Amino acid sequence: MGLMRPLPSPEQVFLCWLVAQPPEADIVAGARAQMERLAVHRDEAAVRTLKRLFGELIEELQGE
Repeated sequence: MGLMRPLPSPEQVFLCWLVAQPPEADIVAGARAQMERLAVHRDEAAVRTLKRLFGELIEELQGE
C-alpha cells in the first residue's frame, strides 16, 4: 500500500504556515489564532511542538 504518506513534521507545518502569510499579516495575531485552534486537540507530542513553535514566534516578535 504505497499510497499512504507520512504526516508532515510539526516544524514543516509551522514553516508552511509562516511562509504562507501575506506581508501585511499580523503574524502575532495569526499565531495566537493557531494556538487557540490547537487547544482543542489532544495533548500529543506533535501538537505540543506546534504550540511551542507558535509561542516562541509570538515571544520573538513581541520582543522587537
